[in-house]
Amino acid sequence: MTCSTLTRPFRPMRLPQLVMTAAAVLLAASAHVVRSPLFPASSSHPRLGRFDLEPNGVEPDPFAPREVAKRLCAAAGRRIAPKPAKLIDTFPFHRETDMIAIKLRELHGIVDHFVTLDGSQTFAGKPSRAWLSDGLLDGLGPWLNRSVHPITLAENPACEEVYGQAANLVVPAKFAANATAARLWRCGWAQEFHRRRVLMDFALERLELHEHDVIVQSDADEVLSREAAAVLKHCEWELIAASSMGEAKSIVPVVSLHNFALDNHLPAMWEVIRVARVGQIRRLGTPAISTARYTGMPQSFGQPGMHVTALLAGGWHMSTFCSPVTAARKLLASVCTDGVNARTSDRNRIEACMLAGLDGWGRPDTVKFTSAAGAAQLQDFLHPDDYEFFYGSKRVPLLMKEYPEHFGERRQWVPTGARDKMPASVRADLTARCRI
Repeated sequence: MTCSTLTRPFRPMRLPQLVMTAAAVLLAASAHVVRSPLFPASSSHPRLGRFDLEPNGVEPDPFAPREVAKRLCAAAGRRIAPKPAKLIDTFPFHRETDMIAIKLRELHGIVDHFVTLDGSQTFAGKPSRAWLSDGLLDGLGPWLNRSVHPITLAENPACEEVYGQAANLVVPAKFAANATAARLWRCGWAQEFHRRRVLMDFALERLELHEHDVIVQSDADEVLSREAAAVLKHCEWELIAASSMGEAKSIVPVVSLHNFALDNHLPAMWEVIRVARVGQIRRLGTPAISTARYTGMPQSFGQPGMHVTALLAGGWHMSTFCSPVTAARKLLASVCTDGVNARTSDRNRIEACMLAGLDGWGRPDTVKFTSAAGAAQLQDFLHPDDYEFFYGSKRVPLLMKEYPEHFGERRQWVPTGARDKMPASVRADLTARCRI
């Protein structure tokens, strides 16, 4: 789920030119991977709902061979690490079953452990079904509790126990004049930070990690690309051309943002996914690192001038890829929602947003989604050809390619340009119905 205060557009960081030139060959290393032939799915395969998550049998990390990893790192402008890091992806869950399936299919074998968490309450303390403890992931079979670790919070901590984590956050203007609303908003963020701490604490305490290993903070609908995950796992973080700046303290996978469907791009680069090495997290503590998605890594590390490098072809943020009913539940459960305007959860309004490819929050026209080709021309970070190469219509998660009818029925993967053929009068009507 995307909140305007949480997911800020990526801004250029004075990156060496090598990042831009190496970007054009980042995916080349994966071309050397030979996959086992497809054979019929069996009941012994890990499954989630209708999805077979291991259709080719056991698939090890395709970048594990040293020469393949070396080519990948060189293409990304980095040196290969002395040994691969364990890679841990941590994320909260709110009934985004398709998104978890996409994430697991894309990254299992490269990511060593997935740690996910839901609760019996929303951030606002309202009852919520705990899907993970109800057996949603039981079909994963051998993956469950070995590489996929579900956690359920029985109840939220009292606001007073966690409020300090969000006490200094700048309150949005719509809440600023109402002390009660401002406090509820901060409490919601404090609960978000608490869940991130629980996820990281589990990883640190249960998974036998070493200082060099990597913990990722993401959401269920934020999926690293296979290549980006492999860079985090196999490569040093500092750029070869930037070695005089010292070791990179953090790295930012730069992802594309999509709303309701993969063809709906926001023409900006996004830095929602946060990563840190285990040694850094242990030194600074999970309370500090848990705020990184809101404040940014330099602030969470207490080093405003910290050296951070960008990682292109980072993956996808697939916001609100769900039905209008589920979208309404998510909007109301989010920390960004004031819960006052009844139109926030109006399903007809949300469906209008979906059909028009607009922002589900009903925000003003400052948030406009377009096709990949349109986003390539409108964004100002990459050359349009590079945007098309790394984030365009050919960059599709594995599971979507393997189940095109499923995602097509849900309009989550539509033919490129289909939304641009809508008559202007129809789009104007849908836009009016979508706005709050």
